[in-house]
Amino acid sequence: MKKTGYTSILILLVLIVLLLVIITSIIRQYDTYIFTRDAIADFDQNKVSLWINSLESGDVKQGLNLASKMVIKSNPYVPFPYYLEKAQECDINSNFFNPPFNILDFLYWKNCYELKKIVNNTKTDSKNNNIVEKLFNLVYKNIKLIDSKKINFKPSFTIQVWNKKQGTLIDKYLLLSDLIQQAQYGIQIVVLLSRENSKPVHIVAEITNTNGSSTYTCDLVTGSFWDMSVEELKQNKNLLIKVWNNRSIKGLNYLLYKTEISAMSYRKINQQLGKYLANGPKELPIIGIDPIKVIKKNRTEISKINNNSLTVLGVEPFTIIKNSKFFSKKWLTLNKK
Repeated sequence: MKKTGYTSILILLVLIVLLLVIITSIIRQYDTYIFTRDAIADFDQNKVSLWINSLESGDVKQGLNLASKMVIKSNPYVPFPYYLEKAQECDINSNFFNPPFNILDFLYWKNCYELKKIVNNTKTDSKNNNIVEKLFNLVYKNIKLIDSKKINFKPSFTIQVWNKKQGTLIDKYLLLSDLIQQAQYGIQIVVLLSRENSKPVHIVAEITNTNGSSTYTCDLVTGSFWDMSVEELKQNKNLLIKVWNNRSIKGLNYLLYKTEISAMSYRKINQQLGKYLANGPKELPIIGIDPIKVIKKNRTEISKINNNSLTVLGVEPFTIIKNSKFFSKKWLTLNKK
C-alpha cells in the first residue's frame, strides 16, 4: 500500500513539474514576442511636419531623433535570403539591413522627399495629364547622357543625378524608376538580350499603374514613348524599324525584367517608417517599399504573358549606395584572398 502511495505521489510530482515547464515555456515565448516584436507609433502630424522640416534644412540629428519616435522599436533580424544574395553580389553583408537609423537613412529620406516634390510639381502641370509621360520627358530631356568611362562623379542617390543634370544610362533609368515609384506606379527596367551570347543589346522601361489598366514602354536612348507593354511592342515590331537597329529589335525575343528599388528600402526599419507615413497625407514621400512584395506581383504578371522571361531584383541600387562616404566599412564582406 505504501509503495502504491509513493508511486502516486511521484507521478503527481512529475505531472506538476511537466505542467510548470509547459507554463514557463509559454510565458517565455509570450515575453519574447513582446520583447522582440517591432512597433510603430500612432501617426502624429506635428512630428511628421518637424521631420519634413529636418529634411529641408538638412538637420540630421533632429531627423533621426524624430524617426526613432515614429518607429519606436525595431529589432535586428536576418533578411530574406534573396535580399542577402543581392547584397552579397555587391560585397555587402547582413549588418547593412539592421537598425538603428543612421545618416544614410536620413539621406535616403531626403532623396525620396526631393523626388516626391518633383512628382507633385509635375502633376500640377495641366498641359499633359499623363504623369508617366511627363516624368519620362523630364528625365530624357533634362539629364544629359554621359558615357560611364567619361562621367566625373558617382551618385549614391538618384537626386544627385537630377541635380547634376547628367548621368550614365543606368543612372537615368534608376532616377526614372525612383520618380515613377514616388508617383505610385509600378516600373521594371527591361533588358533586351541576345540569344547567342546573352549580352544586353538594349534597355527600356515598362511602367504600369496600380490596377494594371495602363501600361507604357519608354526608351531613354531614343526618347521613344509607347502606350503599350513590352510584350505588345514585341507584337508590333513595325513601330521600331525607324528607331531601333535590327539587333535591338531581335533582342525582344529574350527579356530580363529588373525591379530596381533603393537599397535603403530593403532595411526593415525603413519599411516600418514607410507604414507610419502611409497613414498621413498623399503628398508625403513614399519610403520603405518592400521589394519582395513588388517582385512577387511583377513575376505573377510577367508569367501570365511570357514564361521565358526572367524577373529579378536589380543589384544596381546596392552598387551605387557604396559610393556614399557614409557607407560603413562594417557593412562590407571580407575580401577574398
